[in-house]
Amino acid sequence: GTRFPAEATMPTLLSEPEMEMMEIWYKMDRSFGLPRANVMVRALTNSYRLGPDSVVMMRLFCAMVDDDLSSTLYDAQLAGLDYKIEFSDHLQFSVSGFHDKLPRLLTVLVERFEEMYLE
Repeated sequence: GTRFPAEATMPTLLSEPEMEMMEIWYKMDRSFGLPRANVMVRALTNSYRLGPDSVVMMRLFCAMVDDDLSSTLYDAQLAGLDYKIEFSDHLQFSVSGFHDKLPRLLTVLVERFEEMYLE
């Protein structure tokens, strides 16, 4: 049968250390040879400085956006794409799946977040 590598390899940091707002990492899929990728975008907010009400509202808002997108992106999930929007100490958008579709998926996610925020 097919044998998979016994040890996991670490991703490589591609971005320069001076880039404070972003890190770019790369890791080749040597096990399955699929053109898959993960993209995580983190945004810093001042919600914690504004107090617990702001933190709770941000988490609720992220849950609302996720709920709104679940029907829109259902077919994308069936096709092997996935997304996540969450708020902990920062706002994070994550997309994963076949790399050629991720820019469009991330665009849909961010645009819907913005539309709902402005409503």
